[in-house]
Amino acid sequence: MIPEIRRITQAIRRYAESVHWSPNDYRIFVRPNWDWGRINIILAAREFPDGPEDPRPSIRSFLERDLKDAPELFRAIGLTVSTFEQIRRGGLHGIPEAYEELPQPLGPGPAA
Repeated sequence: MIPEIRRITQAIRRYAESVHWSPNDYRIFVRPNWDWGRINIILAAREFPDGPEDPRPSIRSFLERDLKDAPELFRAIGLTVSTFEQIRRGGLHGIPEAYEELPQPLGPGPAA
């Protein structure tokens, strides 16, 4: 994985942990646009902690703090959010083919 994408993904996973999401509660899709200096991210979730309010401001705020040592990387993020239900319905909330779903980290293994 490209270091910039890895770094953003790690920040999003820390956000997910902060709102107590399990790996099954969210999915990350990415499409870098190196020509424009953008890394487009779709963060899909079962539901967002802000309820019906737009969750992007709180997510962007978290990412800005998490990436404070890499402000140019934070500015490169194009963030879109959708619920699993919105994606299921498709239309404007469908995932374009150009996006790649990033694998989720493995959860804890079986107890020894």
